[in-house]
Amino acid sequence: MRSYHVSARKPSSKSSSDRDSDLSDYEDICPILHFDTFVDITAPEPEVKKAVAIAIGRLGIRSWRSMPLSLSCDLSLTRISGALTNAVYLVSPPCSTTAKKILLRVYGPHVSHLIDRRLELQTIQKLSSHHIGPRLLGTFSNGRFEQWLESSALTREEIRDPITSRCIARRMRKLHETIILSQAEKQSILVWEYWDKWVIIARQVIQRRQKKKCRKVPGLDEPAFIDANWALFEKGVQSYREWLLALPRDYLDDVVFAHNDTQYGNILRLKVPSDRHLKPSHRELVVIDFEYAGPNPRAFDLANHFCEWMANYHDTVAPHILDPASYPKPDDISRFLNEYLEHGRMLSGMHLNVESQQKLNDDTEIKRLADQVLAWRPASHLLWVAWGAVQAMEDADDSGDWENIADTPDFFNYLGYAEDRMKLFFGDLCTIGLLKAEEMVSGGVKFVYSE
Repeated sequence: MRSYHVSARKPSSKSSSDRDSDLSDYEDICPILHFDTFVDITAPEPEVKKAVAIAIGRLGIRSWRSMPLSLSCDLSLTRISGALTNAVYLVSPPCSTTAKKILLRVYGPHVSHLIDRRLELQTIQKLSSHHIGPRLLGTFSNGRFEQWLESSALTREEIRDPITSRCIARRMRKLHETIILSQAEKQSILVWEYWDKWVIIARQVIQRRQKKKCRKVPGLDEPAFIDANWALFEKGVQSYREWLLALPRDYLDDVVFAHNDTQYGNILRLKVPSDRHLKPSHRELVVIDFEYAGPNPRAFDLANHFCEWMANYHDTVAPHILDPASYPKPDDISRFLNEYLEHGRMLSGMHLNVESQQKLNDDTEIKRLADQVLAWRPASHLLWVAWGAVQAMEDADDSGDWENIADTPDFFNYLGYAEDRMKLFFGDLCTIGLLKAEEMVSGGVKFVYSE
């Protein structure tokens, strides 16, 4: 067990001399306070609490400054669900103090090859300048502290609710329009940058499984579809990229600052005081976890959100399996896109006086954007295939046993998730006409209803 240690260094904002190599791009907006300490959440609870209290004290987090270290044993750490690549805790102060609750995020030990923490912190700083998301309070070696928001994560049922869905549409449009990208950033499409980086490791995972002649994916009885079809998958991705490049330019050039992971657990609803009787508002929703955020086609971000309708990460039997029948129906998509487009007009100050002309524009724009979403949907699948395979790398490293790893505590079937997204990717490619079902080894391709 690796124990935590506390450095004698004081918290510091990154200086301008570090600008070329550190988290300084947005420090003029809000300096990042950092303290060199490692918090080992596997250590005994009193040690964890002490490490957390020391980090809070050294960072000088407001309202906690006067709390003596001797009270560290009285603070409360409550694990919060909703993050697959972090351990997230609510830190509640001792009752005898006036300190406010804060959020503690401890990074997962094996995600550096997936998440660029430097870029993520830069993103949080940029968002903070626009009052988007929780405030960053300070960082330490393997995590950070954030503003605690009295809220609850949305459920898979809530994102399907028409009123809530409209609010999400407004929130996404606000994000897409608030962060202005440079021309250079618009040339940097993250879905392909991530793919080109992650597929190298993902391919190694599959090759190791093939070399060990693994017959099944953890927790599943059928033969491993992902191993048998990996070569076809990579070939399909290349064909799909070429197909995308042949589409009209507006399918490719409409690049925005995208969240790229708007699953229901990453959208919070702020708790409204009981004496306030207000209609639901998009301002009650807060999008969190910008680990994968950055420049991407607008339609990709929307397509990825619609794909998340199929997920049930809290299912007690198969949380890694997506249900195509739960994908939003055409009416759901039209309602969402109409709200998204209307909110965009409001943000830009556009007002159309002729109702018939507005209706014509709405129908045309909705159809155009819906077509773009459909074209970019396979990109969502291929990205999370690679992500799941990379995450599964640690399953083999830790146990050396691919097929019985499902019996370990807190297991999430990353490889099974990757396999399921691969089946959905193949289904979309069959629909587009880039693949025939008989080309795959064994069956299992999954089709998403669309119109």
